[in-house]
Amino acid sequence: LFISWNGCIVLVYDGFPPPLVQAKMRITNNNDVMLRLKEENFGSKWPKTTLGAVNDGADELSLEQFTRLRDICNRYSKQIINNISTNNGIKVDSLSIVEYQQRGLEKLSKRIDVPLDDPTTKSCNDVDEDSSSNSTPSEEEQSRVNSVISEWNDVQAYLPKVNAPGSRIESYRQDFCGRTCVAFIISTMPAPLRDVLSEFRHAVDEEFPGRYGWLDETSLHCTLR
Repeated sequence: LFISWNGCIVLVYDGFPPPLVQAKMRITNNNDVMLRLKEENFGSKWPKTTLGAVNDGADELSLEQFTRLRDICNRYSKQIINNISTNNGIKVDSLSIVEYQQRGLEKLSKRIDVPLDDPTTKSCNDVDEDSSSNSTPSEEEQSRVNSVISEWNDVQAYLPKVNAPGSRIESYRQDFCGRTCVAFIISTMPAPLRDVLSEFRHAVDEEFPGRYGWLDETSLHCTLR
């Protein structure tokens, strides 16, 4: 669990496993002819699921508040690693090409699911320690993720990025049409992980009442493009 720029709270994965790296390459190779998705930006090059965003009108976090919020993220991340890694992780058994009416994908106009050949090997790995090489992200993938999350090690330098304007919850819910390729995760999310995330959201709301808006569980996804 990580606080990204603009204060968004995300579930971060170790990296894209090889089957999803290959899928991303195929999307790039066929995009102009078939998919017509927008150009990839850095946000979809490291795998994550946005859980919630700051409500409009919320005050900036102080250094002490940010440290407390980071501590909550770390505490529940440890629960995920320690208690859920022995179970199956989030299995990606299909990808979805969607036309959305809201950026958070809570409202769609069209969805096409494309089954993957071998769903047992498509795993988002921060909650799955499957030793299969097909499920383990490469060193390059893991390094990319680590370069992002290591930014918050220096809380004082990172805080301005957390407090930067933009990406408020209303921006995820306002009318905006677009097309993207994602892996929806809720249908294959293990129950223990769902429980931990529910407890995490409750802990954040208790410590910072009214600060966050949480995306509907049915919309939770990892963006490939």
